[in-house]
Amino acid sequence: MLAAAVGLVSVALAGPTLPRAPGNHGFEGADSSQTAVWTTRTLHFVFSGPCEPTYRDLRFVLVQLGARASDLDLDQRGCPAPSGAARVDVTFSVLVPTNEMGKSVEGAPVEAQWQTVQLRGAGCDFLDRVNKEILPLFSTRSARLISKDDCHKLNDDGLHVGLRAEVLKPR
Repeated sequence: MLAAAVGLVSVALAGPTLPRAPGNHGFEGADSSQTAVWTTRTLHFVFSGPCEPTYRDLRFVLVQLGARASDLDLDQRGCPAPSGAARVDVTFSVLVPTNEMGKSVEGAPVEAQWQTVQLRGAGCDFLDRVNKEILPLFSTRSARLISKDDCHKLNDDGLHVGLRAEVLKPR
């Protein structure tokens, strides 16, 4: 499910739609402009479990965080793996502020803006991995993830909480 408001994208990967997680008030001020360039990133995502839902959630998360959909390439040749551990190799482009690129700027500058994205409902372990392995590949600020312990306690009650961050997206 995708719900959008000015400067805020809130997405649920699975499960019911919920109100915002506690402690997220006053987070919507993410609308500043920035000049950026597209930069290529790679990700090798190893997991166990069914391939198709993980592949679908991974693609969805990458696009929501600002990966350029036109050159997003997910290679699932390692899925399913006979050993039980599956792998998806991903190549994609993200926006990086030009002031962080130094003299190595390649490509044409793009007008970009910081937008707030909230991911929820994918399960505590998946969101924890997104926070640790995927989010660092993007230009982000003010990232917040509910702790795994708190997430598991809340999810025992059927609630799904998640990750919230400001990400750099094209204007």
